[in-house]
Amino acid sequence: MSEISFLSKTVKWEGLPLVDGFAKGEALVIRSISEYKIEKTDKPILEQKKFKNAIHVLEKSFSMALKKKISDEQRSLLEISKMLLLDRGWNRKIDEIIMQGFTAQTAIYRATEEITQRMSQLQDAYLRERMHDFQDLAGRLLQYLDGNLQEKSLKDIILVAQNLGAAQLMDYDLSKIKGIVLSEGSTTMHLAIVARAYGIPLIGGISNIWEKIKTGEYLALNSTKGILYKNPSDEILDEFYHLKEKQEKQKKLEEKNKKKPSITKDGIKIELGVNLGLADDVLLSNSPAFDKVGLYRTELPFMLAKELPNCTEQIAIYKKVLAHAKGKPVVFRTLDIGSDKILPYTHPLKEENPAMGWRSTRMTLDRRAILRTQLRALIRSVEGAPLYVMFPMIGEISEFLEAKETLDFELNQAKLHNETVPEQIFVGTMLEIPSLFFYLKKYIQVFDFISIGTNDLKQFFFASDRGNRSLTGRYDNLSPAFVDFLNQVQKICQSAHVPCSVCGEMAGNPLEAMVLLGLGFKSLSMNPHSLMQVKIALRNLNQQDFSEFLNRLLETETVSLRPAITAYLRDHQVLED
Repeated sequence: MSEISFLSKTVKWEGLPLVDGFAKGEALVIRSISEYKIEKTDKPILEQKKFKNAIHVLEKSFSMALKKKISDEQRSLLEISKMLLLDRGWNRKIDEIIMQGFTAQTAIYRATEEITQRMSQLQDAYLRERMHDFQDLAGRLLQYLDGNLQEKSLKDIILVAQNLGAAQLMDYDLSKIKGIVLSEGSTTMHLAIVARAYGIPLIGGISNIWEKIKTGEYLALNSTKGILYKNPSDEILDEFYHLKEKQEKQKKLEEKNKKKPSITKDGIKIELGVNLGLADDVLLSNSPAFDKVGLYRTELPFMLAKELPNCTEQIAIYKKVLAHAKGKPVVFRTLDIGSDKILPYTHPLKEENPAMGWRSTRMTLDRRAILRTQLRALIRSVEGAPLYVMFPMIGEISEFLEAKETLDFELNQAKLHNETVPEQIFVGTMLEIPSLFFYLKKYIQVFDFISIGTNDLKQFFFASDRGNRSLTGRYDNLSPAFVDFLNQVQKICQSAHVPCSVCGEMAGNPLEAMVLLGLGFKSLSMNPHSLMQVKIALRNLNQQDFSEFLNRLLETETVSLRPAITAYLRDHQVLED
């Protein structure tokens, strides 16, 4: 991203906003492995002791973190890191390099480089990802060997690194960590999910930022806009002071509205759900009241397991989710694997375009045993209560009907074995592939509910790879074509009395969520972190008046609806400036 210098001391960088917020503090730079130089020693035995001590200290750190009250997913991440730390092959290689006359730091660097070079050539995407785990561990060991005592002398810390593992964040006193800045990063990386859970602002995509900042330098970051300042001027600090005041005011407003009903100004009840996944049970335990779990991503526990979870193991997972929900509905999305979600124990196909390839329901219909086991576990986990099952990535009506037949088969098998079956089963689909829309009018009654996944839908609607940075911001959720498409889906479902919700990122953006309400959607599901912002906005909205305005706007010739909608919502005090 770009770097802009102005005045004599202040430097400004622009990066990718990954977790919204504002922060000020002193930099703590975590050195990249590649920054280490080759150094020799004439005391290899001493270096071996230093290395073994570093392993012991880090293992102890993992063990202490595992004793804390953390989510199952975070626990799995820490356990994986601990397992890699004690990997005999890696440790043996480091010992061998030390005995050749190199320092512990050099040995760690060279052993890790050798492993990562080897792993980077593998076709298996999951194994390639393990390369980053080794780099993460190596970085932590090197930090310790460097005498990483800097954190103790700093009060408010902004971590600066090339990359950072989610487990690595747990090494630090989180009450001191005010923000994180990375050279790499994406909104779906594990660190972003954990940082969001703890309310830590995060910016990524600032090239080689760890080389441009020194530990102790004063930083200010606005991760809502993706802006980082080094040595911020008084004017910038004043601006941050007001932004922080505004943030605190927002927190108080959220607390005030926490227990109020999700009802628009003109009395329309809106159902607000939460999307759960990796580390989200931490978010859930701290989140405001919600009406349902609108999306539970069942694939994430599979991705963290060493082998395919059997029926008993899956039942335990699903029961825990149901217990967290405390009797509220939980919509279980069946396995959405493939694309960027690779299971460690599978052998994925090498595909030119995996996002549009052999994934999700397409894969599980071909690997029917996996689907049957999951459906069997879901049937047993609810213990007679209602069950909500949702199939993802449906492009043909035949795929949905085949998946539903598989569920019916498992239900009949349970009855034959005199097992307790759900009192009701609601079977729905995610609408992510535009082709499914053309089946709705004829087949709408085969669905008990529909949930629109706007992330993938937008990607396929505009033929725009959402992971491609060159296309970031090119296509707007509020383009007339996309909004009109959503409008048509909602009208078909409303006419047929089939519940239709939205569970993509669009539902968690207050402005875009109001557009969905204006179209007539009455059920939204989002990241728990976004729920209160949406709730406050909808309580300020007169849905009928806004709907009339939106319908008029859709009839005009305009390239984007966003400017007019933004002005309307601000003028009517639904959203602040």
